Amino acid sequence: MLEGWWTRGRIDRAAAKVARLADDGELEAAAVAAEPLRRVARRNRDAAAALVALIDDGHLRRQHALPVAEELAAAYPADLPLLVALADASDMVRDIDDLNAAALETPLFAQLVQRLRRALPSVTDRPQRAACLRGLASAARALGPAGDDEAEGALLELVALDPDDGNAHYRLGLYYKTRGRFADGVAANLRAVAAGSTGEATQWNLGICATGAGDGARARWRCGKA
Repeated sequence: MLEGWWTRGRIDRAAAKVARLADDGELEAAAVAAEPLRRVARRNRDAAAALVALIDDGHLRRQHALPVAEELAAAYPADLPLLVALADASDMVRDIDDLNAAALETPLFAQLVQRLRRALPSVTDRPQRAACLRGLASAARALGPAGDDEAEGALLELVALDPDDGNAHYRLGLYYKTRGRFADGVAANLRAVAAGSTGEATQWNLGICATGAGDGARARWRCGKA
């Protein structure tokens, strides 16, 4: 089949079919429907981007997403925007919040961390640098405890890059919560709230961290906000 026949419209229709099947709970069928995209993605950048979006949206089960992500990382080793998007979707390939999960036998996350860390010094555009740091943190967290220093460093740099970004503080607070660093998590989530991140996820993480830190008054205040 000629690669050129895979127009953007056909790619969009194929991706929409995968998403529709996944939304209907037909995840095995969704994986089968993704195979045509997978076959052309090594040479078709639009198809590759569509697959990354499907992974990020949870439309492929983790066991199906992993080999696709590995193939894309191998096919586009120098495509920074694609690598950033793929790294930021790491939590849909491995549960980055489960420290007890068995390590995956894959070089994927270490490769993503290495490539993004190597590229970061040349990324001077502020939004692009923030995206690169988010991807770096996600890929590092997918390494489990071995990636903790890299993940925390990226998240700290992310909040330093834009102290008014509530989502950046929330991400840092979420990281601290999953690592059992509850006092640090309280502080990060309070900064997220102060920066305008007042949604249920932030409040929930603040409450969990406050409980873990023994701050009963703040935990009860959070429960009153629910």
